Amino acid sequence: LDETPFAGFNRVLVPYCSGDLFLGDRIPSRMYPERWNDTYFGEFAFTGRRTIRAVLKQLAESENHSEPSLRKSTQVLLAGSSAGGLASLNHVRWAKQHILPKSSQVP
Repeated sequence: LDETPFAGFNRVLVPYCSGDLFLGDRIPSRMYPERWNDTYFGEFAFTGRRTIRAVLKQLAESENHSEPSLRKSTQVLLAGSSAGGLASLNHVRWAKQHILPKSSQVP
C-alpha cells in the first residue's frame, strides 16, 4: 500500500457479521410484540444498517484515540468487497450527510 494514492490513509476493517449486507433495520417481533406485522421476519434480527452507522459514528467521535476523527477528514474512501462493497455504496451518501465534513471529498 505504500505506493498507492491511499498510502497515508487510515484503514478500518469492519468484519461482515450482519447477514443482511449491512442494510437491515428490523428487530425480532418477540422483543416488541405490539409491532408485529408481515414486514417482520419472525425471530430474526436484521440490524446491519444500525451496525455500520454505529461504526461510522464511533469513528467520527474518536477524538481521544491516536487517530484523527472522521469529522476532520478531508478525503474519505468507503470501500469493501462482496457484501462490504455493497454496504459502502449504500451508506456513502448517509455518511456524507451526517458524519463527514461538508468540505470532504468522497470519491
